[in-house]
Amino acid sequence: MGKFRSIKAFFIGLILFSQTMVFTVDTMAQQDSDKVINIGLLVSDSTKTEAKQGVELAIKEAGKKEILKGKRINLIARSMEGLWGAGATQTVDLVFNHNVWAIIGSHDGRNAHLAEQVIAKTQVVYISAWAGDPTLAQAYVPWFFSLVPNNIQQAAQLYQAIYSNQKEERIMLIADEGYDTQNALNYFLQEIDKHNETVPRVIRYKTADFNERTITKIKDYQPDVLVVFGQPSESVDLVKLCNSSLVQSKVYLTFTALGENDEHTFYFADFEEARIPNTFFMTSSKGKEFAENYLNEFDKPASPTAAYAYDAAWLVIKKINESDFDREKFKDIIRSANDTGVTGKIQFDELGRRIQSFEWILVHENLLNPDLK
Repeated sequence: MGKFRSIKAFFIGLILFSQTMVFTVDTMAQQDSDKVINIGLLVSDSTKTEAKQGVELAIKEAGKKEILKGKRINLIARSMEGLWGAGATQTVDLVFNHNVWAIIGSHDGRNAHLAEQVIAKTQVVYISAWAGDPTLAQAYVPWFFSLVPNNIQQAAQLYQAIYSNQKEERIMLIADEGYDTQNALNYFLQEIDKHNETVPRVIRYKTADFNERTITKIKDYQPDVLVVFGQPSESVDLVKLCNSSLVQSKVYLTFTALGENDEHTFYFADFEEARIPNTFFMTSSKGKEFAENYLNEFDKPASPTAAYAYDAAWLVIKKINESDFDREKFKDIIRSANDTGVTGKIQFDELGRRIQSFEWILVHENLLNPDLK
C-alpha cells in the first residue's frame, strides 16, 4: 500500500499543472464498485471518433452476450491534446482516479511513450492499438502490449513486397515530418541498407506545405514505385495523382496513411489501385461481420483505426472474464493470449509485440483483393 501511495505522489503534480481534457465520462460510474469495470481509452485529440466507436461497439456486443456476468463496462475516453505531458497526465488520472483495469491507446508514438512511463510504475495493462514505434516494446514493460505491427515489422514486410519479385529501377519514398511517419521511414531505409540496395529518392515535406511543388517533384521523377509515409489526406491526393495520366507508379501505403482522416470518412475507394497493408478486417469473415455491424451502428464504413480499437476492447473484456476478475491473473492471461480478432490472430511475444505476418494487397474496384498484389 505504501508503494502505491508513493507512486501516486510522484505523479500527482502532473494533474495539478496540466489541463484536463475529458470528452466522455459516465458520471454514474462508482469507483471500486463490484458491478462496474472501468476501461480507459486515450486518443490523440477529441475530434478523433473512430477508435472510440470501435471500443463502444465491442462493449455493446459484450453487454448483449453478458460476457462479464452482469457487470457493467464503463468506458472513460480521454484526449491527449494540449500542453506537452498531457498524455502522462491523462494516464495518471485514469489509473488513480478511475482505477481502470486497462488502457487502450489509439494515438501517436510520442504520446505512447508518455503513457508507457506511467504504466511502467503503476502496473496497469496498456494496449497500443495504433502506434508503430518499435522502441515502445524495447522499454521492457511487462504490462505493455501492441496490437499493430511495429515499424521494424512493417519495414521487413514492405521490403519483401517491393523487392522480392523484381527489381524496380526507380523507387521514391515520400513522407511528412511527423514523428510516426519519420520513424516508419527511417526503419524502412535501414531495411533497404541491410540488403545493400540502392538508396531510393526521398522527399520530405511539412503537412502544411504539401502543394503543387511536392507533386511536381513526383511528376518529374516518374517513379516505378511510390511508397507513401504520410497522413491520410495527403495520401489520398497522391493515390489520385498516380491514377491519373500524369504519373504511372505502383503506390504502396503504410499504416500511417490508414489512420483517421481529418477531412472525411475512411473509404477504400480513396485508395483505388494502391497497395495497402492487409489488416484482415475486410478480407476475413469475422472482419466483414465487424464492418457490417459498425456500418449499421454508426452509419459510416469501418476503418483500420476502429478495427484495432475494437479488437483491443474485446481482448480486454474477454481476459477480464477469464481471470475471474483478478487483476494479477488478468495481466498473465493477456500475455498468453491466443485469440482471433477482426484484424487476425492475436498473440504476443516476450516483449508484448504482436506476432503476425501480413502482406500488401491491392485495392481494386473499391475492394481489397488478396489475389492482386
